[in-house]
Amino acid sequence: MTVFRSRAKLELEYYQKNVFKIQLTAGRVFNLLVEAALLVLQPYPFLNKVTFTTLDLYDSVPFEFKLNYLLVLLSMIRLYVTFRSHLNRTEYMNPRSNRLSKMYLCKADFQFALKCMFKDYPAELIGSAFLISIVLFSFAMRVCERELSRLPDLALNYQFEYMTNSVWMTIITMTTVGYGDLFPRTLIGRIVCILLVVWGIFVVSIMVVVLTNTFQMDQRNPYR
Repeated sequence: MTVFRSRAKLELEYYQKNVFKIQLTAGRVFNLLVEAALLVLQPYPFLNKVTFTTLDLYDSVPFEFKLNYLLVLLSMIRLYVTFRSHLNRTEYMNPRSNRLSKMYLCKADFQFALKCMFKDYPAELIGSAFLISIVLFSFAMRVCERELSRLPDLALNYQFEYMTNSVWMTIITMTTVGYGDLFPRTLIGRIVCILLVVWGIFVVSIMVVVLTNTFQMDQRNPYR
């Protein structure tokens, strides 16, 4: 019995030192605080009646914008946590990858996993990014602009009440076509549109490179 207790005690000490040990470095603490702050960003029922005054920059007409609408836009940043959680479950960030990375003096972190996924699945990754971007930015543009459709003085404008028009504007903006038939008129909507332009140029340019590499023949085997 004494031998059994001693062995159990040694095993418990081993697991406490090696298995249950969590290294809380400064970088990990910072990441935890950032993710906790992102999870706080969401609309709350008690803020539903809180508004602030902003302007229609085209006609200089003031109108009330709900604070919860702004929180809805900011809450979409939380998708970063979902994407990061997905990468943590891939083969690029498992314990085996960590051991191999240490052998080659590198680190199997978020950036490493993203590069590996882009190398192995370029078409799937950039195609998913393009479609998800259309959905998110279309919804964000509609949230920013739909309040103008409820103003009697701006009844002319407001096709942004319909989601299909938001999708149309998002696509032509991301592809840098820009017909000019639809455009944001609020300050928040224009900020979202600027982010859309920058992100659209990035995504579309990578999509062109991926398509070029996909249809390019291998020089070693031109019939491949």
